[in-house]
Amino acid sequence: MATSEIIVQSVIGVIGIFGELLNLRKSRWIFPVGLISQPFWIYSTFTHGQWGIFSLTLMYCAIRIRGCYLWFYKYPRAAKP
Repeated sequence: MATSEIIVQSVIGVIGIFGELLNLRKSRWIFPVGLISQPFWIYSTFTHGQWGIFSLTLMYCAIRIRGCYLWFYKYPRAAKP
């Protein structure tokens, strides 16, 4: 495995675990943290030709952008700190 691929997979794993820990608290920060991991997912799935996961990654990206919009712009007062 190439060094860049090891870095990408490590970042995906660390951010994924951190995001799930935030999800346990029902934190609004799950959306921006998840959004940070999306470029790594897009790069990894595109370079390996995993088109099904690539399309799911784009959908997850859209969901996380919507979550950021709802939690930080549309309903910011209802959000937990």
